[in-house]
Amino acid sequence: MRYEDLVTIHRDGEGNIIMDTFVKPAHKKKWKQTEKIHGITPEMVENSPLLDDLIPQIKEIFEGADNIIAYGVSTDYSHIKYIYDTEDEREALRKKTRCCANEFVRYLHEHHPDLVHASLTDAMECLGIAWDGIPHSSIADTIACMKVWDALFPNYYN
Repeated sequence: MRYEDLVTIHRDGEGNIIMDTFVKPAHKKKWKQTEKIHGITPEMVENSPLLDDLIPQIKEIFEGADNIIAYGVSTDYSHIKYIYDTEDEREALRKKTRCCANEFVRYLHEHHPDLVHASLTDAMECLGIAWDGIPHSSIADTIACMKVWDALFPNYYN
């Protein structure tokens, strides 16, 4: 069980929260490894919607977005692409995605070739960015991704 199956958070380019909800896994009852990392327990998602219930809203959010930025897009995309029925829809989603982790790795190669780790925590530390909230919680990670992207591309949203 990956945390992507448990939590979804979306923010627009201005930092406004447009979706913030736990997602109840359809097939899992326990996820000890993820619980250790993210602190999300089965009890916390007990009354949460299933992903299938959120698909129309998620599609609407993605369709209205010019770009979708995430840290580690390949993992997120490998899960979320299945909300689309056709390969054309999946390709349209893929074309909108931007990977903050890939951009941070490029930054490291250019500016800090001695550094080898590229996690979101590493990016925050390297760029001198303070966390808002608890690292590894979805909302804090979402804000962190936005801050790292803004540090790498300060005029991106303007």
